[in-house]
Amino acid sequence: MDRSQFSINDGQTYHDGFTNGTLWNGWACPSFEYNVCVDIMNEINALSEAYQSGESIFYDPQHDAFVYKQDNEIWDTYNATAIKFEGETIKVYSLGAFGWVWWDKSWDNE
Repeated sequence: MDRSQFSINDGQTYHDGFTNGTLWNGWACPSFEYNVCVDIMNEINALSEAYQSGESIFYDPQHDAFVYKQDNEIWDTYNATAIKFEGETIKVYSLGAFGWVWWDKSWDNE
């Protein structure tokens, strides 16, 4: 497991997260801690509102999961999982993994 920073689509805003190197269609499949997921959720919800895209994300505390909706239909649920990083157990969510276009900033150096 490695730490990196990840951007969705624009390559300008990066979010701290974790990766085990798994790719989906050539894109990163990161995991993020709760507070980072909240930031991503707020960004996507603000953009969705501005562009009226019908997308939304919310946190479901009963199931400890982030839920992605498109036009009021649930498309994905991202449950909490635990990872080990540098001897520490960290709770993360794979928000957008295996479905969103995540760029790993470490690729800029390759």
